Amino acid sequence: MPEDISKTKLKRGEHERWSCNRVLCVKWHDKRDVCFLPSKHESVDVTGTGKLRRKEGQTPREEGIKPKCALEYQKGMGGVDFQDQITALFPIMRHTVKGYRKIYFYFLDICIFNSSIEYHKIIGKKKPDTPTSGPTLHSNC
Repeated sequence: MPEDISKTKLKRGEHERWSCNRVLCVKWHDKRDVCFLPSKHESVDVTGTGKLRRKEGQTPREEGIKPKCALEYQKGMGGVDFQDQITALFPIMRHTVKGYRKIYFYFLDICIFNSSIEYHKIIGKKKPDTPTSGPTLHSNC
């Protein structure tokens, strides 16, 4: 990373770019500074997020803007980041010592997380039959 990056102070929503030998470096400030080394983008395109947010200390709202590389990263990595957040809440791996056990429990965490996502997808689409909505049997005996 260029040395100028750490020296530059940006306000919320501002960004700067540096390039050297076809390597692009982008620094963008939202809640904190974020640095990107995008390999796909050759320039910094800033697009609207579609969400309205308040300016600091003011009531009118304005649309937030982000670099396109930040939006594409969030779009592609949203599930991975969410999985890391959820599995970090229940750290099974810290109780084990040996390496193969850590790997086993890591894969177990991922399997449990993925199965819970699939379960909620199925439950969200199909509602279980309740006694009032299903077919009723009447006996005329």
